[in-house]
Amino acid sequence: MNALHIDENRRAVLIEGIPVALGALARVASFFVIFNTSTFTYRGKAVDLTEVGRDLWVRYILEGSIQKAGNRMRIFTQLVEAKTARMIWHDRFDGTTEDIFDLQDTVAARVAGAFEPKLIWAEAARVHRGALRP
Repeated sequence: MNALHIDENRRAVLIEGIPVALGALARVASFFVIFNTSTFTYRGKAVDLTEVGRDLWVRYILEGSIQKAGNRMRIFTQLVEAKTARMIWHDRFDGTTEDIFDLQDTVAARVAGAFEPKLIWAEAARVHRGALRP
């Protein structure tokens, strides 16, 4: 399915709103969260996630895309381990342009709810892999 043109104003509202809503993750003691302005350099470019992780001093990256057909929107998100580019978690969210704020809240809540358990398991696996190396 090809991504369709999204009205730039609505797209900007949606794109900017989700990271702000996800900023609540910074309140979780075990998370190190950088603000979305740190990623502006990478917008619209093909990037090497290992390089991004190294540049921003982060172990995990949340990335996503938006598709639109008529008034319907579909958002894809995935949590990736920067060093290995291994996908840890992914999800899809559907909504309409009329309920952009509800869609932002839904994405933020489901991402936040999924992160903590997924990151705990990913960190345990990373430590385990390191412990197995000679």
